[in-house]
Amino acid sequence: MTTPLPSPPPTPKTRITIRRALPTDAAAIAKIYISAFANDVLFHCMYPRAQEFPEDRLLHDTLRYTDYILNPALIVLVAEVEDGEVGGFCCVERYAEGRKVGPEGSGEVREWGRCGGSGALQVLERSLFSVQTKLIEMVKKDRSYDPAGWAKTLGSLERSAKEIFVGEYADRWYIKLIGVSPNHQRKGVAKKLLAWAMERATRENLPLTLEASQAGRPVYTRMGFQTIAELEDFPGGAPCMVWRAQPAESTMKSETYVNGGL
Repeated sequence: MTTPLPSPPPTPKTRITIRRALPTDAAAIAKIYISAFANDVLFHCMYPRAQEFPEDRLLHDTLRYTDYILNPALIVLVAEVEDGEVGGFCCVERYAEGRKVGPEGSGEVREWGRCGGSGALQVLERSLFSVQTKLIEMVKKDRSYDPAGWAKTLGSLERSAKEIFVGEYADRWYIKLIGVSPNHQRKGVAKKLLAWAMERATRENLPLTLEASQAGRPVYTRMGFQTIAELEDFPGGAPCMVWRAQPAESTMKSETYVNGGL
């Protein structure tokens, strides 16, 4: 008779902290985006030469996410994991009557937006960055991206906003983009980022919407999202999905949030 082996110790849960992104996080966000979407049909449509020119892709994505972080109407969140490493990110917008809400609108956007208002220093910061970006783009062209692919993608998203997310969805929270580092997938990072957006939508009794990839559809379905339409002209196809809080979820509590948390 053999002595039973002791059970292995339980795997400790990863502590995840959600906070507002800062301009210094832009490079980390860009690296996550590139690695997380490297095999995505949409990524290849927009950046068909990303593998040939990785330095171009990283530079211009870093500039893009810096612009997102400085945009007062766009909330960019990061998920910090062990040792303060950024393991994921999420870009969230608030729509009212079909239009994006700026810092003068939703209190949640004022609370979490990078600028939090229209102060002179914030306006100057973004203006200087815009000039810097234009100068860099003049000197260092992005050889990895395809303008036609970008135009097709943006056209599909504009149709989604104007033709699908209308009527009862005109006032909504919208997940523009969410990405998790391959090193931190299946650790609850995406779920924590989604929970932040769900909590905000629940507070205002509004729907939470997104366009998912085909690979991401099952994940969002398990989180309670429902498909209301399909973007057939989107590269690879994309389901338009909606989440609404159920009555039992109206008292949901968030766990670890900082910089404007609950």
